[in-house]
Amino acid sequence: MDQAITHLEKARQLDPADLDIAFNLGVAYFTKEEYDRGQPHFLFVHGKEPKRDNLGYYLGFIHFQRKEYEKALAYFQENVSSDVRFQQQNRFYTGLTKHHLGRDEEATRDLEEAVKLRPDAPLGRTAKLFAEAVAPKPVPRRYRVEVRGGVSYDDNATLAPTKPVLELRRQPRRSAAEIALLRLEYDLIQTQPDTLTASYQIFSNYYNSLQNLDVLNHTWGANYVHRARLGTLPAWYGAQYSYDYLELDGAVFLSRHTGTASLTLFENDSNFTLFQYRYQDKDFRSANTLDLRKESRDGQNHLLGATHILVFAGGKHFLRVGYQFDADDTIGADYRYFGQKASVGFQVTGPWEIRFQAGYDFQFRDYPEKNALAASLNQAAREGSSVEGAMFKVMRRDMDHTFTASLSRDFPYGFNASLEFFKERNRSTFSLFDFDRNVVTLSIGWKY
Repeated sequence: MDQAITHLEKARQLDPADLDIAFNLGVAYFTKEEYDRGQPHFLFVHGKEPKRDNLGYYLGFIHFQRKEYEKALAYFQENVSSDVRFQQQNRFYTGLTKHHLGRDEEATRDLEEAVKLRPDAPLGRTAKLFAEAVAPKPVPRRYRVEVRGGVSYDDNATLAPTKPVLELRRQPRRSAAEIALLRLEYDLIQTQPDTLTASYQIFSNYYNSLQNLDVLNHTWGANYVHRARLGTLPAWYGAQYSYDYLELDGAVFLSRHTGTASLTLFENDSNFTLFQYRYQDKDFRSANTLDLRKESRDGQNHLLGATHILVFAGGKHFLRVGYQFDADDTIGADYRYFGQKASVGFQVTGPWEIRFQAGYDFQFRDYPEKNALAASLNQAAREGSSVEGAMFKVMRRDMDHTFTASLSRDFPYGFNASLEFFKERNRSTFSLFDFDRNVVTLSIGWKY
C-alpha cells in the first residue's frame, strides 16, 4: 500500500486536476486509516464530482470517527453506490449516526434496511443486533409506587457523646424501631429528551423505647431532566426541588426547601460524571438550647460537588468516587461551618443476583466562631454549677466518618429485600458532639 501511495502521489503532482488519481489516493490513505491525509483528496473530488460512487460514504465515515455526527450524516445521506456491499455499509453507519444524534426510530429503520441488503453477511448480522438494541422501547408507565417496611436497631439514637457529658450517657439511648415508607411518582412530561416527575413520600421511624424521637417526614418534590449533548458527549441537565416537613414526637421539628441543579456527562458506556449545586433553606421549629440566639440552626446551606462512577457488566458492578464542598450559613454562629467531604463506594453483584454495596464518607467541618454553648457551660462550671465534662473547648472542629454496607436482592412481582448497616463516628473538639452510632436495618419493599 505504501508503494501504491508513492506512485499515486507522484501522479498527482504531474496531473493535480485528475479526479481518478485524487480519489484513489484518498482511498489508499483511508485503507491505512490515515483519515486526515485522505480527507483533502476526497474533498477535492467532492468539489468537482459530489455524486462519485462511494465518495459520500468515505467522507461520512471520516466524520463519524471524529464523532462529528451531523457532518457525517450529511455525507452518508448524499452517498451514491452501485456496489451492494458499500450500500450496506453506508446504511449501517447512517443508522449508527442517527442513534448518536438521539433519533432512534430513524436509526432502527436504517439498520433494518442494512440487514435486508445482505442478511447473511457478517455486517448484516451485526446490523440486526444493533437494530434490536437501539429500537425505541415501549413507553414506561407514567406512575410508580414504592412501599417499604422493616425493623431496625439503633445503639445511639440520641447521639449521646462518647465521653461523660451532661449526664447524657446515663440516659436511654438504645432502641429497636419499626420503619415504613410510601413513595408515589408521576411523570407530568415524558418525551425522549425531557422528563418532568412529581413525587410525594412519607417516611416514619417509630422507636420502641424512645418515643420522644419518633419521626414522621413528608416530602413533596419535582424532578426535571433534559437529555441532550455537551460538545460531543451525551449529557443530562437536571433540576430538582423538594420540600420536607418533619415531625419529631408528633410536633413539627423542621421544614426545609431544597433546590438542586445537576449535569451528568456520559464519557462512554462505562464512565459518567455528575456535577451538582444544591441550595437548602432550613427552618427549625424547636427552641434554641439555653435560649441562646447563637444556637439557632435556621439558615441556608450551599453545596457544590462532583461524583464519578465507573460501571461494569451493564451496571451490575460499579465504583464511585466523589468530592463535595458545602457551607452552612445559619443564624446562630454555633452551627455555621465550612465543610469538605470525600466519598468512595462500590457495588458487586454476586450469585443469585445478590447485590453487595459499601461506601465510606469523610467530612471535615470547620466552625469558625467560638461556640456560645460551650462558653456558657464553662461559665456555669466556673460559677460553681455541676457541669459534667467541663471545661469544653470553644472552637469546634468535626471529623465525621460514615460507613455503609448493604446486601439486597430483587424478587419476582416487584418485591425486594435488603439488610443494611450504617455506622457514623463523629470526632469533635467539642465533646458534646463527639459520638459513635451504629444502625442495622432489615426491610422488605415492593415497587410497581
